[in-house]
Amino acid sequence: MIMAFDTYEKPIDRHELFEKTRERYRTLLAQIGVAITTTLWFSYLMYVIIGWVGEPESVPPLEDVKGLLWKSFAAWAAATVAIYPIFSKIGTILGDRAVIRRIEERRRRMVEQQLFLEMMKADRNANVRTEGGIFYIEGLTPWGETVSEQIADLRGLLDEFFERFRILKSEVVSVTIRAPDREIGTIFEEWARKYFSEARPIIRVVVERPGLMAPPRRGVKIDLVIA
Repeated sequence: MIMAFDTYEKPIDRHELFEKTRERYRTLLAQIGVAITTTLWFSYLMYVIIGWVGEPESVPPLEDVKGLLWKSFAAWAAATVAIYPIFSKIGTILGDRAVIRRIEERRRRMVEQQLFLEMMKADRNANVRTEGGIFYIEGLTPWGETVSEQIADLRGLLDEFFERFRILKSEVVSVTIRAPDREIGTIFEEWARKYFSEARPIIRVVVERPGLMAPPRRGVKIDLVIA
């Protein structure tokens, strides 16, 4: 069983994750609740003031205006106090759901990563392992009858690998191309330099003669080191 993804899927402290997410959602929802009551309060005041502007004769005495302001403020405060725990509770529920979704997504992603690694091992003869936080892919053999087909297969395979494991190409530090002859090795070397142009890893071409561990007659084997 290949477990290379352990390097990139950091362990989750579920208790801490639940608490932090709940607090974040509680704070957000509580702020939304306060914003709603404050907006309603100011909307009411603006409505009253606009009414007074339209009908100056309807403006009450100053003491009545003060009383209206205090009453509206008291209503806003009461509404805010009442709505705060409600929105906070909603925030807790939404936070829990967000954490559950994250855990389920992480579990699904890890299963997909595992299946992808098993495919690389079974179909592309790749040996994938991790040591000390360094990711090794050894003997990756692209499919195809021609060099162009093999390069296309290798590009698609690596694109999917980097996407699934959320790895940047810049993390690749070494690429070894094991080819049956110098000509094929040079073609893959030129492609690798373009593909990993952002990372600028060390790229080596090793010509291996036919044998048990040698690359296929018209193909190559690729070794990657990711740190």
